[in-house]
Amino acid sequence: MFAFRHLIPEALHAIVHMVFLGLLCAVIAGGVVLGVAYAHTPHWPPSSLTLLVAAVIAVLAGYAVGLTTLVRDVLHGVKDLERDIVKGVEGK
Repeated sequence: MFAFRHLIPEALHAIVHMVFLGLLCAVIAGGVVLGVAYAHTPHWPPSSLTLLVAAVIAVLAGYAVGLTTLVRDVLHGVKDLERDIVKGVEGK
């Protein structure tokens, strides 16, 4: 029962953290691609191929950051759970 009380808030925190950082990095990556495209050919709006490339890079960057954040939060949760189990065993 203790594990579930610990697991649910951590899972919600990890999901919110993952989505926020994924969206933030996706917006930054798409903006960088559009900025580089504008510096190379200074006319606005960019071509549809440039927009497609910016969208693909933004999705890939968001996906990579989201998964990296998820793995980091899972490892942090496993460390916390291990520490709590050790405290419980040593306390008895």
